[in-house]
Amino acid sequence: MENEKMGWNKYWQDKAAEFKINNSIPGRVISQGKKNYLISVGGQDILAELSGKMLYQIRCQGKRQSAYPVTGDWVMLRQGEHGSLQIIEAVLPRTNYLARKMKISGGRKLVQFQGSEILTGGITDAQLLAVNIDLIIYFIGLDQRFSRNRIERFFTQVSSVGAELLIILNKIDKCPQYETVLDELNVIRPEVAVIAVSALKGIGTEQLQYYLKDGKTAVLMGASGSGKSTLVNRLLEVDQQETEQVREKDGKGRHKTSSRELFLLPGGGMLIDTPGLRELQLWADSEDIQETFSDIVELEHKCLFRNCNHGSEPGCAIKAALENGSLDLARYDNYLKMTREIDHLNLRKKQKAHQRAQSSREKNKLKQEIL
Repeated sequence: MENEKMGWNKYWQDKAAEFKINNSIPGRVISQGKKNYLISVGGQDILAELSGKMLYQIRCQGKRQSAYPVTGDWVMLRQGEHGSLQIIEAVLPRTNYLARKMKISGGRKLVQFQGSEILTGGITDAQLLAVNIDLIIYFIGLDQRFSRNRIERFFTQVSSVGAELLIILNKIDKCPQYETVLDELNVIRPEVAVIAVSALKGIGTEQLQYYLKDGKTAVLMGASGSGKSTLVNRLLEVDQQETEQVREKDGKGRHKTSSRELFLLPGGGMLIDTPGLRELQLWADSEDIQETFSDIVELEHKCLFRNCNHGSEPGCAIKAALENGSLDLARYDNYLKMTREIDHLNLRKKQKAHQRAQSSREKNKLKQEIL
C-alpha cells in the first residue's frame, strides 16, 4: 500500500516482472548522494548502493551518465551480504525524463557557428534532473526580474517530456500588480495554467491540491531565491527544507536546496524539489523549439519563398511582422539564438556518436588481434 502512494502501479509491476532477479524488491529513489542512494521501500527509507555489475557497465562499457539511478527512479533491490547496504541491481525503464545538457563547469569558450558566436564547452551528454514525472512546475518569484528568454528556454526544454505544465507566480503579497507577467506568459504559451500564490503567507497555495494528486509526481523548478523551499515546507506542513534568512537590504532570501529530493506530501501526491538553476543548458531537438515558437514557425511558412532568409527577400512574412510590430524583435532574436544552440548541440551529438563508433571498432579489432 505504501508503494502505491509513491506511484507504484500495474505498469511498474509488469516492468519489474521482466527483471528476473532472485529475492529482489522494488523501491523508489527519493534522493541521491555521492555514492549511496536513499530508497523508499514499503514506507521505509533505506540506504542502497549500486551493484558491482552496474558500476562496471557504466564505467567500463561506455554507458551514458543517464544510466545511473536518479531521483524518481524505480529500482530493483536485493539485500547486501552480512547485513550491509541494499544493492541496486537494475533501474526500471523510465516513462519520461527531464534533462539538461551537462553544465559547463570549465573550459567555456565562444565559437563561430552559423555566422554568430555561441558559448560552448563541457560534456556533450544529458544531466537528468528528474524522471517518471507527471507534472512540471516552474516557479517564478515576482520580486525578481522576469526574463522572457529564461522562460522560453524552459518551455523548449520540457516540450518533449510529456508531462503537464504549471507556472506558479510567487510573492503576490510583494507584487500585487502582476498582470504584465501574465501578459508575457500568454504570448509564449497561452495554454499553460498559471496560479499566483504567496508561499510565505499561504495565499493561493490551496489551488495546488488540484494538481498534486495521489500517485502523481511533480517536479519543482525555478531560480534561486524565488521561494521554492518555502512552498515545499508549507506543503509538507513542516520546516523540512532549509531557507536562508531574508536579507534586510533587499528583502530576499536564497534557496539552500543542494540536491534533488522526492517528498511524499500529506495532502496527496509527490514533489521533487530541485536546486535553483543558474543556467539551463539546452538538451532538446528542433521539434521542441518549434512548439515554443509556434507563432514564428507559422510565419515562416507564410513567406513567399521556401528558402527565405528573412532579410531582403520580397514577400517575407517575418520581416513584415517585425515591421508592423506583431512579432517582437527580442522574441525573434531569442528564437534564432536557441535554434543555433540546438543545431550546434546536434552537431556535437553526431561527432560524439562517430567517436564512440570508431572507438568501438578499434576495441573489437584489438580483441581479434589478441585472439
